[in-house]
Amino acid sequence: MKSLFLSGLKITKLLMIVAVLFTVGKLNAQDTKASDLKDFKIVIENTANGFKMQGVEGTVWTDLSFTALKNQPQAVNTYGMTTVNEKMEEVDDKYTKFLFTITKTANGVELKGLEGTAWKELGLTFSFDSEKVMLDQFGLKKIY
Repeated sequence: MKSLFLSGLKITKLLMIVAVLFTVGKLNAQDTKASDLKDFKIVIENTANGFKMQGVEGTVWTDLSFTALKNQPQAVNTYGMTTVNEKMEEVDDKYTKFLFTITKTANGVELKGLEGTAWKELGLTFSFDSEKVMLDQFGLKKIY
């Protein structure tokens, strides 16, 4: 009876140690996530039929232009237009590994950050065609 009690006590201690280690690992991952992000800068211009994008920093591409149907997302990554399910290979150090979707809405744009961004969802209303914004790993900024 005494040995059964001791083995139960050992199992309880072991489970507590595993729980503490699991929690500490989660906290460290959350703390370092923002510092793991690499810089990228993209200028997005609203057009009558879609978007023009200029890769300023961190992209392999320099210019993208595409027609966008309302509420139909288009995935964009370091290499250009893609699909969400396409696996991206490792990226050279002079570029940034990122993936997001861009969707034209009735009045603007909706973005969803899937990889390499601090943001998960962003939205912006455009006042007129040819309005431009700067997108980076932390969000959107209007260009005046």
